[in-house]
Amino acid sequence: MKTFDAFGITETSTSKRRITKAIIINAINVVVDSMKKSKHWPNILFVYLCGHGFADLSTQLQFFVTGNINYDVHFPENAQRIRDDMFSFHDLTQIVINGKIHEVCLIFDCCYEMRSTNPTYYSVEREMRRRDTTWPDSLKNTLGFFMVDPKDNRGRASYHDQTNYFTIVYATSPGKSVETVIDPLARKRKLRLGPVCRRILLLDAKYGASGPLLYSTVLNGLSDPELDYESDIPVVKVKDRGWGEIEMVKKQNKFRQSKK
Repeated sequence: MKTFDAFGITETSTSKRRITKAIIINAINVVVDSMKKSKHWPNILFVYLCGHGFADLSTQLQFFVTGNINYDVHFPENAQRIRDDMFSFHDLTQIVINGKIHEVCLIFDCCYEMRSTNPTYYSVEREMRRRDTTWPDSLKNTLGFFMVDPKDNRGRASYHDQTNYFTIVYATSPGKSVETVIDPLARKRKLRLGPVCRRILLLDAKYGASGPLLYSTVLNGLSDPELDYESDIPVVKVKDRGWGEIEMVKKQNKFRQSKK
């Protein structure tokens, strides 16, 4: 039986704190450590990252860079900064591989660019592919892309290894964002999980809502979602001291707050 529990850390980009690859890895490590200490071990790790995406032209493997970078990634002189900042699912394998986590769902909620940047940047990706201990052949050989709804240009691409250990989800075209994600609890239900995760980040940044309640919202959205009838997106409701019940709805893209 699969179990799913809510642990997590919310990091948002601000002018005072530039979110780097090291910060992301540290945050994931904290989550994994918390899972190990939990009495009820959740065996699905869900990671959501929102920022910029870049893909290798030949392999279509994706890298993630946080949304508050302040330099042009296409300039060769910034290659070292890219090395320091970019995050790939190779990095995730270094963190979470163990005998207790049965499934990892990683969402890169960002576009990707299918065009050449600078050669130095891509040499980093080629070095990663040669590290067989990091990236098993079974994962290299099972890359696949598909749209959730061919009538909608908002979609996702998904990467599965042969054991279904990893599910890597990201947008399917430049300038687009992840919208629909298959429920990782294996019920094959399609949820527009990208928007609900973005709402949680906005709620946390705007109202300072407490972390555990926010992550419980993700859990509830996966297990028994309350869908907004207009957008079919799970409704986000967070009860927090000092703010009452906060609900973000599609109408006018504004927060609606009610004291209870």
